[in-house]
Amino acid sequence: MSGTIADLLADAPAVRACREALGEAPGVWIVGGAVRDAALGREVVDVDLAVASDESGAAREIARVAGGPRFQLSEEFATWRTLDRDRA
Repeated sequence: MSGTIADLLADAPAVRACREALGEAPGVWIVGGAVRDAALGREVVDVDLAVASDESGAAREIARVAGGPRFQLSEEFATWRTLDRDRA
């Protein structure tokens, strides 16, 4: 796999689903393993997002686009997980 970190992230289906769901919403950043994998030239298969506000709404929209469920992982840390229809 070759390309820039930005290219590898942009080509990942999970990132495309997030972008389709959230558009260019401010206060949303790709973090964690997806960035590491792209930097190492690996395929990006999932994505972690840091969201400045309305994390529940972001998860709802991503789940709508991805066609899978969403569920809260931690109320204390306001973390959610969404799955695509193939992983549900």
